[in-house]
Amino acid sequence: MTSKVIKTIAADHALEILDRVHLFDSLSLDDKRLIVQIPQLFQVIPENDTFIHAGDIDHSIYVLLSGEALVIKQDVILGKITPGDFVGEVGFATQEVRTASVVAMSDLIVLKINADRFRLLPWNVREIIKDHIIEGLVERMKRMNQELVNYRELLADQRRPPVKPKDN
Repeated sequence: MTSKVIKTIAADHALEILDRVHLFDSLSLDDKRLIVQIPQLFQVIPENDTFIHAGDIDHSIYVLLSGEALVIKQDVILGKITPGDFVGEVGFATQEVRTASVVAMSDLIVLKINADRFRLLPWNVREIIKDHIIEGLVERMKRMNQELVNYRELLADQRRPPVKPKDN
């Protein structure tokens, strides 16, 4: 990954950015101040960069602030990530290897939160963020379940024998 850390960003501007991200919208101003103190929080990822690799060990979650990325597994596009979405939550939460790859489709500005640094935040802040991650996962599962139903219906329609017209 060839991401570039944004080293200087005014604290007020960083707080404004967090105010626009659903993952942090239930946090108090003081809680958000703790988040913006995370080292190397804001990063730029160039277009076409694969910043998450399936099989790698990386315990960070990424929140897209601008740009778009694709989630890919075994050459199949699983989804598109857009501003406000997060990605990398499985490795972040389970401490296991990455289950899919993520490729920047344009230059991205992201928040990158490492699991070790996350654990240094106060308990109440971690719980609020975890609740939002769970909400996001539930929405993603609902969307994936509906896609599965649609594909199964399509497959079932293709397997049905054609209806022959009645002879009169």
